[in-house]
Amino acid sequence: MKEEILKKINKAKEFYVWCVMDGSHTGHYFKTTKRDALYWLNKYIEDNADLADLNASLDFRKEHDILYIN
Repeated sequence: MKEEILKKINKAKEFYVWCVMDGSHTGHYFKTTKRDALYWLNKYIEDNADLADLNASLDFRKEHDILYIN
């Protein structure tokens, strides 16, 4: 699963991270850098054995090469 996650990161040209604004589901996507996304995703991978939730939270939009991180 780690390889699948890293493949999504490497293919993407733009990255957006979801930020909850009110403590529930209301929020907004913020643009971030590939470097920051890779840093935090690798940190998550190092600290967690089960990557199914992480993989499910990554939405790679192939038509625009955008990765949304929820």
